[in-house]
Amino acid sequence: MIKTNNVILFVIIVGFTINTGFSQPIINEVMSSNITSIHDEYDADMQNCPVPDCDWWYEQMGKSTQDGDYPDWIEIYNPGSESIDLTGYGLSDNPSESYKWIFPHVILAPYEHLLVFASGKDRKNPGDIEDYIHTNFKIDRIGETILLTDDAGVLCDSIDTAEIPVDFSLGRYPNGETEWVIFSEPTPGEENTTLPFPGFTDSVQASHPGGFYDNHIILNLSANSPTAEIRYSLDGSEPTINSDLYSGQILISSTTVVKARTYENGILSSHILTQTYFIVDRFTMPVISLSMEPDDLWDEEFGIYVPGNNADESNRVANYWQNWERPVHIEFYEPNGTQGFSIDAGVKIFGWGTRSNALKSLSIMIRGRYGQDELEYPLFPDFPITKFKSFVLRAGASDWQGTYFRDPFASSLVMEKNVDRQAFRPAIVFLNGQYWGIHNIREKLNEDYLASHHHIDKNNVDIISRYWRRSYPVVIEGDDQAYLDMEDYLENHDLGNPYHYEYIRTLIDVDNYLTYCASQIYFANYDWPGNNIKCWRTRTPNGKWRWLMYDLDDTFGSRGGTNDYRHNTLEHATTPYGSSWPNPSHTTFLLRKMFESEQFRNDYINRSADFMNGIFIPDNVLDRIDEIQTLFEPEMSRHITKWGLYGFLRSMSRWESNVDVLREFTMRRERYVREHICDKFDLEGCAELKLNVSQTGRGKIKVNSLIIDEFPWSGDYFLGIPIQLSALPSPGFRFVGWTGLSSGDPASCMVTVNFSAALSLTAYFEEDSNSLPSIIFNEINYNTSADFDPEDWVELYNPYSDAVDISGWTFKDEDDFHSFIIPKDTIIPADGYIVLCRDASVFHQFFPGVDNYIGNFDFGLSSTGELIRLFNDQDLIIDSLTYSNTEPWPAEPNGPGPILSLRNVYLDNSIGQSWGTSLGYGTPGAVNDLKLE
Repeated sequence: MIKTNNVILFVIIVGFTINTGFSQPIINEVMSSNITSIHDEYDADMQNCPVPDCDWWYEQMGKSTQDGDYPDWIEIYNPGSESIDLTGYGLSDNPSESYKWIFPHVILAPYEHLLVFASGKDRKNPGDIEDYIHTNFKIDRIGETILLTDDAGVLCDSIDTAEIPVDFSLGRYPNGETEWVIFSEPTPGEENTTLPFPGFTDSVQASHPGGFYDNHIILNLSANSPTAEIRYSLDGSEPTINSDLYSGQILISSTTVVKARTYENGILSSHILTQTYFIVDRFTMPVISLSMEPDDLWDEEFGIYVPGNNADESNRVANYWQNWERPVHIEFYEPNGTQGFSIDAGVKIFGWGTRSNALKSLSIMIRGRYGQDELEYPLFPDFPITKFKSFVLRAGASDWQGTYFRDPFASSLVMEKNVDRQAFRPAIVFLNGQYWGIHNIREKLNEDYLASHHHIDKNNVDIISRYWRRSYPVVIEGDDQAYLDMEDYLENHDLGNPYHYEYIRTLIDVDNYLTYCASQIYFANYDWPGNNIKCWRTRTPNGKWRWLMYDLDDTFGSRGGTNDYRHNTLEHATTPYGSSWPNPSHTTFLLRKMFESEQFRNDYINRSADFMNGIFIPDNVLDRIDEIQTLFEPEMSRHITKWGLYGFLRSMSRWESNVDVLREFTMRRERYVREHICDKFDLEGCAELKLNVSQTGRGKIKVNSLIIDEFPWSGDYFLGIPIQLSALPSPGFRFVGWTGLSSGDPASCMVTVNFSAALSLTAYFEEDSNSLPSIIFNEINYNTSADFDPEDWVELYNPYSDAVDISGWTFKDEDDFHSFIIPKDTIIPADGYIVLCRDASVFHQFFPGVDNYIGNFDFGLSSTGELIRLFNDQDLIIDSLTYSNTEPWPAEPNGPGPILSLRNVYLDNSIGQSWGTSLGYGTPGAVNDLKLE
């Protein structure tokens, strides 16, 4: 494809017939970006789906997928006077693999056209007149070679497609002849009779840019060619040759989407200009204008937003239950009126049971078939990720008649914790120029999300859902083998045995799971764990299962009862309900098994206490409620006017009362969570822990997972459950000792206290004149297994509350000639890590989710132990130690796979007793995870 002076010319390699001895089939027409031209088969059985979960019902009927998609397609033509048996012929998009897909028994009659969908579905059952055949590959939008080969290995035909515009086709013209042209009006399965497309030779200009206006405007449209016709629409539809002809000024007196394109001599000659004009509409939130064919929304047969013909109570299958994707144009405006982007994309109805709401959630899919592979824009201000393959416009879901923000509010409480959650931003949506109310922009939780957040290969992950209606894991990506293996191990082993629990810790990111469960239970999520469970892992030897936090609408008193804060979610989540709703045994199995471990029970109890003494303190939660209510308040009145008649949200006062339910829940919930934990684990109750430091600013104290930096401090912990305390000196100070300890070494910066009564402790710190920024060695990989060898690496940790620039610092072993100078602009964030690798490319292959690493140092680390050192840019030594593989140093890191891991970052790392053996292959770039002792 060549672009010059706004004219796009399509350069095509002409297809050809090889065998001239007798008639051979030829490739006659190809489409690589099918958006609206023709859909594939749609199973009539789906019209009888009797339940909301049509995916599940469809599966029970023995079907593998829903159809009605718009795949790529290839048309095969028989130009001869004799029938051709295509059995054994090959179709491929790879010149080195002629038989990538092989035709079934198909007879192509003389002058007959055969439509083959290049969908990747790989179907070969053309016996049913309603079924098509489908290849096992798709066609690359930017162009590739398509080959047709006969059953004797003779190439019948081939064509290099190049890049074909969306919804256009590449075909022979006249039908079956040698010349290839672009068609703006494709003819799948029929003769190529439409006129060739000469290219986009024109464009439409508007007198006013899209955006916000305080009064009506008079819009003028113009084209480059004085003889071109401008056809336009005001209802969101794409202009065609039959649309309104522009003949003069257009009065825009209310918010309107204007779409326009040109035709020259009846042939399309420009792209579509899309502009939304907001008249006397101003908002405090971003504004998203969605425009699309009205029939794609409202048609009874295929509109995605409405019931279909058979949508009655006894035989219900609304169109919105289908997995149909339709093309849409999206314009995004910031609250100040600046346009952020204007793109073509795909749209689907999103969600499960809430699809039946009058106001539906939408998935936006950015795909190459629509013109670009991803959106590059900061959808969420101050959010580090700015590239998106998809996002969701969530319309309150099951909270749409409640607060409208319960889900993003609840998940925001754990935004700084080790759990995967969706970013959030509310926006105003217009649909074909009509105000459609508030929708919450959310990330879509899929493999692209994982790739963005964890820097992993999205094609090498398993994503599993545990769902009450299905007794087996639902595979979203990858497969379920690793998950089934984990469940099998749990089924056949008692986690009360520390050995078995330790093994499970190699499979599960336990810190993530603790945060996930403690949060869900505090939130009083009725719709969990029978629903809304997704977990994922990288398909690597060290991949661990992690859980995704989403769909929290049924939390924080969502059922409307004043006693929702009393809900015993802990018992709810650990009680199997046979095979039925709400929590069949397979959905509660994992948590029930994990509670067999005393270590996990204690960690869960402490994590819950940490959260209730920290992020779930009522004042913190109430502040967050106020913050989000303030964000929504200016826009709720108009939203309620639009949608309140469809439910109970009929006034601002009702909405404010709904928000007050969150506040009441917040003030009362902690008491009941503590009671439920005591009842479940037979504990005597809680007592107060008081903490202080000798002088403010000299240090912090860490209780389990909670870091405390304001003193004096107090919180309630559970009696009989050991707690971990660590004294964390500030830069320039060192820890001296504890006062108030009833047991343990008062001189140790890290102590375990068997919490049996109220306790008051003070940590003493003193100035340390020799103190330098104490970046420390935290993990050492010096001799890993041959089966998992990322080469040698060490991890550095920054224990301070400020980032430290280590540019120009030097890492050495005991040989001064072995020296690695750390590159410019290398900064370790506060409480952060960085890995120094011998071979960065090899390291990344084994740890694809880690991105805070640098390399390459050109020396190895001894398997028998040696001195390693870290110097700052003034050549002053910052940290040094001599590790060993003999006592008191752990021996296991010398070969089998685990590595040396510091037990606590505030221990003296120069002595062997401070080091332990990692669980798995270490945790480079993250908190250490050690084997239990």
